[in-house]
Amino acid sequence: MIRARSWSLWAPLLGCGALVLVRVAQAAAGAIPAARAAGEAGVVLGLVLVSLLAVRVAQAATTTAWVLLGLTIVVWGAAVLVPLWRLAHPPATLFAGRLGGATREVSTAPSPRGGRYLVEVRRPGRRAAETSASATYLLHAGAGRTARTLTGADGATSERAELRLVKGQPLKLFLERSDEPTLEVGVRPVPLPWWWVGLGAIVAALLAIPADIVGFTSQPRLRGLLAAAVTASAIYVSLLDPEAVVTGRQALGAGGLAIVGGGLIGGAVGPIVGRLTARRRAAVSAAR
Repeated sequence: MIRARSWSLWAPLLGCGALVLVRVAQAAAGAIPAARAAGEAGVVLGLVLVSLLAVRVAQAATTTAWVLLGLTIVVWGAAVLVPLWRLAHPPATLFAGRLGGATREVSTAPSPRGGRYLVEVRRPGRRAAETSASATYLLHAGAGRTARTLTGADGATSERAELRLVKGQPLKLFLERSDEPTLEVGVRPVPLPWWWVGLGAIVAALLAIPADIVGFTSQPRLRGLLAAAVTASAIYVSLLDPEAVVTGRQALGAGGLAIVGGGLIGGAVGPIVGRLTARRRAAVSAAR
């Protein structure tokens, strides 16, 4: 029976591990972006492991354990799973190209959903030291009554502006003048603020520790695993900032640090649960 229970826990993990290796191999071969492989790997492994451990907690859960487990899963899903999925499958870019020369005015694709969108202008092939503060441009971005004007007056290599679009509304871009031959322009949904993601992941990890302590008091072999899994996923998502280009090396480094950090937390929680269990048993024996 013990072997069957152990196999029921490890078999899904081994299957997911094989799937993750396939995606990593595809990313290494250049078939898919590294960010997609990193996000999908985190989602698959985290979802399967936390789900299996949550089922084990629920088998002998008290009311307190149910509350802590529910809060942990809700916060963890919002702060870890959703950002990782967005990292693997970012929202569609409305426009990515160059303006200048003969191309001065364009209309983006219709927005797939309403919300805030980010207009970003870059000076191609320029560094901050090479860009004069007097080198300016005048780019108008408008949709209906919403409009923004980007000037580049401070000589920065990039400039951003936010505006709100309704569903199905395109954005018109017009480059009135520019001291640069061409400008790189992109329009995309406003990304998730990653420091909020990191903060939510920390809260999920802090909730997982008492949920583990309360939920696994009667299952000594699984002590610390829930806290380790949630903490590892929290560290992993905190280290992958989609605003920076996620490379394969960065994803592997984040995975290694996540495993080490989660292992340390799990190793610390296990003895705490053991001591609490021993105290409870001693108190029950003394009462008898």
